[in-house]
Amino acid sequence: MALQEREIFLRELERHFDSLYSYSRWMTRNSEEAEDIVHDAVARAIAHWTQFSPGTSMRAWLFTILRRTYLNRLRRASIEVTSARFPDQADQIPDQPSNWNPGGLPSGIVRKDIDKALAALSEDHRSMVLLADVEEFTLREIAEIEDIPVGTVKSRLWRARMELREKLTSYEGNR
Repeated sequence: MALQEREIFLRELERHFDSLYSYSRWMTRNSEEAEDIVHDAVARAIAHWTQFSPGTSMRAWLFTILRRTYLNRLRRASIEVTSARFPDQADQIPDQPSNWNPGGLPSGIVRKDIDKALAALSEDHRSMVLLADVEEFTLREIAEIEDIPVGTVKSRLWRARMELREKLTSYEGNR
């Protein structure tokens, strides 16, 4: 029976690889470091698969492991938060096609501008925006992942969104 449960667990785990990598990539700003962190987090999840409670959100559980893995690496100073391989110059980030318009945003906003604005946020604020607006976690799930109270999530998310809005105001026109 345990073998069958483990197989179910592994199939469910596999569904979250892309989201884990995407979030890790934003935290590290480096694809190789992101892959290493996801690998370590997934290895920990597999090693401790019996600690996962069926019926709860595996996605939130995995993001919690991923976030703690990332923070542990930072504490040990085994990785550098920023990387020379991550393009800082806007002209090094590939443009999206001219007809690209995610979610009906004003047509002047392109991926490189959003990426640049997100990268300019503090790590805490960027994490809030990514978890809430990109990964679509609930406030309660974000609180669990970040290991902070829900009220703190609400205030950080509000401040992060306001800061992001301020960075992208040139696209809002004359309001």
